[in-house]
Amino acid sequence: MYNKNGKIGLFKADNGGLFHLFRITFLFLLATIGFIRPVSAQTAEAAKTITLNVQNRPIKEVLTLIERQSDYIFVYYDNILDIHRKVTLKVTNQPISAVLKQLFAGTDNTWKLSGRQIVIGRSVAAAAATPRKITRITGVVRDQNNDPLIGVTIRIKARPNIGTATDINGKYLLDVYPDEVLEFSYVGYKSQDVSVAGQEIVDVVMLQNDAILDAVEVVGYGVQKKISVIGSQQSIEVEELKGPVANLSQGLAGRVAGLVSVQRTSEPGFDDADIYIRGISTLTASMSAPLTLVDGVPRSFSNVDPEDIESFSILKDASATAVYGVRGANGVIIINTKSGSKGRPMLAGKPEVIEQCT
Repeated sequence: MYNKNGKIGLFKADNGGLFHLFRITFLFLLATIGFIRPVSAQTAEAAKTITLNVQNRPIKEVLTLIERQSDYIFVYYDNILDIHRKVTLKVTNQPISAVLKQLFAGTDNTWKLSGRQIVIGRSVAAAAATPRKITRITGVVRDQNNDPLIGVTIRIKARPNIGTATDINGKYLLDVYPDEVLEFSYVGYKSQDVSVAGQEIVDVVMLQNDAILDAVEVVGYGVQKKISVIGSQQSIEVEELKGPVANLSQGLAGRVAGLVSVQRTSEPGFDDADIYIRGISTLTASMSAPLTLVDGVPRSFSNVDPEDIESFSILKDASATAVYGVRGANGVIIINTKSGSKGRPMLAGKPEVIEQCT
């Protein structure tokens, strides 16, 4: 190859011209990509159309249907979106923007597309009007003798995880909304619901629950008030014992905490259930059954008629069964039957109709 002097020599490339050519080509490619990308994005967005036909459906269900037909995901807080709102909507092959305009028309919600996410918000005017004013209320809780009660539990009924308790002077302090309801509870007293109704001072007088204070429990040496019982024992209502079972021992299953009832066979005459209180505390199987007293006499209670029972109590721990010594190691079941009363004889019956198929 000839050079400029007319002699044969090697070709020497012009590096400056090549670099200029590469630079022009690179800029042209960037311009082409920048032009095609918005067009393709708009085409992809237009291709994602929604078809819906719902009537009186919860809005959360409608949002789920939209997510299934598109690649979008809704993002929102439960306190911003009215999840109880019912929606009626009918669209056919509509873009997502048109569907959202119809869906949130007439509401205080706003929406914004952010990639694959649809963020639901609330308009500024609605957000400014929504906050409720918090009121700080105080008061004193007293009993019927006008004495302050210490440790009374006060809770907001709609928000039970928020509450307080009275101090040594029976006073309390709590921040609530003006339209909320307070629940006052105390051991041995009736619970009360008091509406705030915009008040700043709410004083309450607690009433004793005589039904709890006067309730009695059958213990080893007689009866005493339930409130003074410190041992672990439980009474069963007689009405709970009246059930479709062959004998009384089968009707205790699932009615007493810590009591296990096992029926090993249904053979007539041998279908009594084995009763265990708080597990088996004696190694000998025959000695693991609890002591059963019917009117103070040790005997089986399987054939006792529930209609004849006046009270049914179970003593579980050592403090309750101590009076019976070693015989009460597995617990004690105390049954008192009804006694006669003065007055005219009374007959009680239960009618039953038996249909005979022929």
